[in-house]
Amino acid sequence: MLGTAIALAVPMAQYQNFPLPIGSVFAPLFGVVRVNHVIVRKRRIDAAALTDWQGRFGCSAGGT
Repeated sequence: MLGTAIALAVPMAQYQNFPLPIGSVFAPLFGVVRVNHVIVRKRRIDAAALTDWQGRFGCSAGGT
């Protein structure tokens, strides 16, 4: 309910100015990081390891 109240109180024209700079900075930055990872360092992303909770990138319920 608090989020709805804030959304009704804040003019949408002001909100639109917030995500545009974020998208224009982080999308190209992600592309540069990805190109560096794949082409420059010649590494591959193991997609199966990203979804395995017990694997290399997994985490426990406590976050440790």
